[in-house]
Amino acid sequence: MKSIVSFCLSAIVVSSILFSCTKDLGTEEIGAVASKIGAVSGSNCADYSVNLTRDYSNRQTTFVWTITNPRPGNGSNGTLQNLSHWSFIPGCAGDQGLEQNWSDIISADYSTDGGTTWNLISPTPTLQPDPSQTCSNANVFKFDHGTSGSTPTKYRIRLSGNYASSLDNFAIFKSGAKTGCCTRTVPGIGCKVVQTCSFSQGLYFASPHAWPTATVTVGGKIYTEAEGRAIFRCSNQGGIRDSKKGFTQVAAIILSNAYPTGDVSIDADIMTVQNWLASKSQLVACTFLPNQTASEILTFGNVGQAAGRIGQWISLNHCN
Repeated sequence: MKSIVSFCLSAIVVSSILFSCTKDLGTEEIGAVASKIGAVSGSNCADYSVNLTRDYSNRQTTFVWTITNPRPGNGSNGTLQNLSHWSFIPGCAGDQGLEQNWSDIISADYSTDGGTTWNLISPTPTLQPDPSQTCSNANVFKFDHGTSGSTPTKYRIRLSGNYASSLDNFAIFKSGAKTGCCTRTVPGIGCKVVQTCSFSQGLYFASPHAWPTATVTVGGKIYTEAEGRAIFRCSNQGGIRDSKKGFTQVAAIILSNAYPTGDVSIDADIMTVQNWLASKSQLVACTFLPNQTASEILTFGNVGQAAGRIGQWISLNHCN
């Protein structure tokens, strides 16, 4: 496979905001980028609407682009011909780029009915030039399917591992003879996030293994190893307390030197626990281990559920 020359194309958007290569936006939906980089004379194929969603769960990242023709027609009088196909270059070079981790691609597919039915692309495209257009001879990942009328088409790639999003994947759009082809930037795939690992709460609270540090700070309060172990040993009769569940899971992450985890959703769950515990007095073993009130759940988020997800993440990313 030919190597890709590393570059980052900036995109001029409304209000002249300049975006540079980014690792992760921290949101589920990444806004459309519709700037034209080098369109063929008379071409307006850069006007196709492109939106991206990114989901990371179960140690897999799913990117879904939705492409819509806003003015379908024959290419005359401001209309756009149907998109024939499009291709892109992932927005990260180096060891954590997709080209260097090509085996991380689980599948690529497209949908013309809003994501109800997905059509698998087999074999999976490889990075190579697209000879069907004259706008670029760069090595690209090609989605060889287009749009029909104003109906959106969805394009999906599933990857093993945690890949960030990027605002500036270099892309080539190809449509009919009148609309032509153009190069542009689109939101897309960024760098692979180096995943951290954590030991479980059992190592730090139930085993004789000594803490790596004398204390741990959770919710802005400092706890000694003896205080933490005493909290863990309190009875769970009637259900484990929100404060105990949140404290022990977050403390395990921190004691493992695994925060931030690199998983945006889990880091948000950790902050949910931290913020709620910061609003409470210092936890005292078996004396002050509160549950959340309904109003506190509305204010801070559900700590019990957040702690449960943190525990699941630790199980999936347990240090060997």
